[in-house]
Amino acid sequence: MDPTNPNIVAAGANDEIDLTPCDGSSCPFTPGVGVSGVYFSSDAGSSWTQPTYQGFSGRTGTPGPGPIGTLPHYYEHGLVSDGDPVVAFGPAPDSNGDFSWSNGSRLYYANLTANFNTRRKDFAFKGFEAIAVSHTDDV
Repeated sequence: MDPTNPNIVAAGANDEIDLTPCDGSSCPFTPGVGVSGVYFSSDAGSSWTQPTYQGFSGRTGTPGPGPIGTLPHYYEHGLVSDGDPVVAFGPAPDSNGDFSWSNGSRLYYANLTANFNTRRKDFAFKGFEAIAVSHTDDV
């Protein structure tokens, strides 16, 4: 909940909306497809919306670029959002980088992240998983 406006609420979720559809016997994760969803409410949680962004999706059954309901900008940076989200509001910075609630609110979203590419020389970071932190001042 945004402390400067209690009507604004954000939630993160492990969300499989962008994975390829399940077949009759299995429902595996789709390589390269993110699972960190985000939802917003502007009426203190009475109703929720899930934005549509562009990224790497398996919704059509064939993985590739397309509409996603999970976090944006991961695919373009060689990453995959990997779930277990935490969201928090904090003060926004001014043009000098000084943070104050008088500047408005900033939403932070932290989650596990993995490399999109499987070849080590193409990794966006070293290691199996990392923690990514995204933010927006436009909620």
